[in-house]
Amino acid sequence: MHLRDHILFGGGIVLTGIVPRRQLVDAISASGAAGDGALTTQTIAASLDLRESHGSSQLVPLVSIPHAIVAGATRFQVIPCLAVETVVMNPVSGPITLFIAIIGPSSEPWRHIQLLARLTRILKDPQSISNLFACRSPDELESCLRTEDSRHD
Repeated sequence: MHLRDHILFGGGIVLTGIVPRRQLVDAISASGAAGDGALTTQTIAASLDLRESHGSSQLVPLVSIPHAIVAGATRFQVIPCLAVETVVMNPVSGPITLFIAIIGPSSEPWRHIQLLARLTRILKDPQSISNLFACRSPDELESCLRTEDSRHD
C-alpha cells in the first residue's frame, strides 16, 4: 500500500511558532473532516486523543505519526503537517516539527497497519528524514513525501 494513494492536501497544514497540542489536533481534524464528508472535526479529534492517551505517537526525534481508526470514516487519509518551529505533542516526548497523520475507517484496520508500516519505513530512513525536514511549504512537503514514498518501493 502506497502513501501516495492516500495523501490529502487541501492547501496543507503549516503551523508556526510554539503551538499547543490541542491546536495541532484541531488542524489535523479539520483537514480530515474536509477530506471525508462523513466525519466531523470533533469525531476525528476524539479518536486522535483516545489513541494518544494509550502512548505517544512520536516515532523518531522531532517526528510523530498521529493516527486513528475513526468510526464512520469512508476513506483513508494521510495528512502531512509541517511546523515551522516546534509543536509539543506530548510534554514527555519533547518538541516535534513534522507530523504525518493517518485517519482511516474501522472497516479495514489491516490497511491502517499497512499505511503505518510504510510510513514508519520511510521515516526511519535518515535520507528521507533529511529531505522531509528541508521542506518549508505544504507543496514542498507533499512533493517530498510522494518522492520518498516512490523511493521506498
